[in-house]
Amino acid sequence: MSSPSSPQSPRQADSNRVAQAALQRIARPVNPGETEELRYEHERPIRQKFRRLVDPGIVRDNSEADAKRALGVLLKLAENLLSDPENPKFREFKSTNTTIQRALIDPKGAIEFAIEMGFRATVHEFQPKYVWHSSPENLIALRVGRDVLKGHIELATSKEERTDLSQRMAKAEKTAAVQNALLAFEDDRKRRKALDQRMKQDGYPTTPSKVPTTVVPPASPQFSIQGEGQTLGTASARRGFVHEDEDKTATEY
Repeated sequence: MSSPSSPQSPRQADSNRVAQAALQRIARPVNPGETEELRYEHERPIRQKFRRLVDPGIVRDNSEADAKRALGVLLKLAENLLSDPENPKFREFKSTNTTIQRALIDPKGAIEFAIEMGFRATVHEFQPKYVWHSSPENLIALRVGRDVLKGHIELATSKEERTDLSQRMAKAEKTAAVQNALLAFEDDRKRRKALDQRMKQDGYPTTPSKVPTTVVPPASPQFSIQGEGQTLGTASARRGFVHEDEDKTATEY
C-alpha cells in the first residue's frame, strides 16, 4: 500500500514538528467545556464538507460494496496518520497499488476525500503517488475527516445489524410456527394411533340393536247393521214399512 519515503530534510522535519505542536495545542483546551464547544462550532463547515463527500458523494455514486471498501480504507489512512504523523509509511500511498486503485482511485469521490484530508498527488522517481502534507489545517482536516468517517461507518453498521436481527427474528418466528404445526400434527397422529391400538385390543364397541316398534293400527268406528240372523236390540221403525201390529190392526178392521 505504501513504500518507504525519502529521508526528510531538516526544513521538512521542522514543519512537521510545528504542525504536530499546533494539533496538540488545539486538542488541549484551557477551559474544557467552553473550548470544546467553540472548536466544534469552528469546525462545522469542515465537518459539513466531509459529510457531503461521504453522503451523497461516495455512498450515492458507488455500489454498497465499493462505498464500504472506500470508506474503510480512508478511515484506516486517517487513523494511522493521527496515531503517528511522523511515520513515513503512513504519509503516502502509491496510486498504482491494486488495493488503492480498487478502494480510492476507481470509486467516485473517494480520492477527493483523501485530498480534503491533506493528501496531494505527486510523482517521485517516475512513480505516481499521493503524499500527505503536514500543516495545522491538514491536521484539523484529518481529524475531522476521521470523525466523520467513523461516525458514518458506525451508524451504517448499526443499521445493518438491526436489519439483520429483524430478518433473523422474522425467519425464526416463521420457523417456529412451522415447527409448532408439525409437532401438533405429530401429536395428533400419535393420539390416533394409540386410540386405534386400544380399540384393536379391547374390541370395537358394538352398536345395540334397535327394539322393533309395535305399530298399533288406529281403532275403526263400530257400526250395528241389521241383517239376516241378527236381532235388533231395540225395535225401530223402518221408513217405508208397516210394523206387524199395524198390519194386524188393519186386517181386523
